[in-house]
Amino acid sequence: MSKNVKIFLLKGISIDFETDVKEYNRLHSVIGYFTNLKELHSQFEKNSIQSYSTICSHMNEKGFYKTKNPVIKFKRAVHKFNEITITQVETNRLYQKGDYIDLSEILKKEASVINTNKAFLNF
Repeated sequence: MSKNVKIFLLKGISIDFETDVKEYNRLHSVIGYFTNLKELHSQFEKNSIQSYSTICSHMNEKGFYKTKNPVIKFKRAVHKFNEITITQVETNRLYQKGDYIDLSEILKKEASVINTNKAFLNF
């Protein structure tokens, strides 16, 4: 009989609106698998995420932790993401889940750039 191990699954996205061609924006994603929540927490820049104990409490209450605009250290570089979700899962199980991604802040930022460009062109 196989033993099911609990792991922490990290999923994150960022959308790059800084490309020259506005019709093609780059979507960055990250997926991480950790056996230890403290190790996972240490991958973040400290000022971009809540404390370890707060994350533990939130995960115990809701089963997941979601944060906006976190910064992760990855391969000797830092990467900023729009949103990251941490979920605890068991190995040797199948999961199916839909998730909502809040794009409102990203779209507001993009809309303000478009409105600024229109105002500049109409001047």
